[in-house]
Amino acid sequence: MVETKIMDLATGQHEIIESVVLVMLPLGESPGAKEALQTACGLIEQVVNPRTITRPDRITPSNPQGKVTVGLNEAQARGRLREVVDGMGYKPVEGDAGTIRDLSSDDRLNLLVETAV
Repeated sequence: MVETKIMDLATGQHEIIESVVLVMLPLGESPGAKEALQTACGLIEQVVNPRTITRPDRITPSNPQGKVTVGLNEAQARGRLREVVDGMGYKPVEGDAGTIRDLSSDDRLNLLVETAV
């Protein structure tokens, strides 16, 4: 599971991300919904705060320390957020599929990511 809070993220940034996710992804109050919302926050935080790590398999003459930036771009975050929403068994109300009211639509997820970032 993705951690709720990435240590390098300022508290204010985390609170903003959490607020945006709670408003934009109203998944309910069940334990599963709360876990999904924590995962969604973690995904957004990976867009906002990519980390640099060292990987031995990335050592090259031009990168002798094997430094690699890890995180998500907005498209990757959108895809993973859709998996979170779908994993909750979400189905849009008839007539809402593909619209901004559909929690799994590109428009809704783009708005979520862009607002949080």
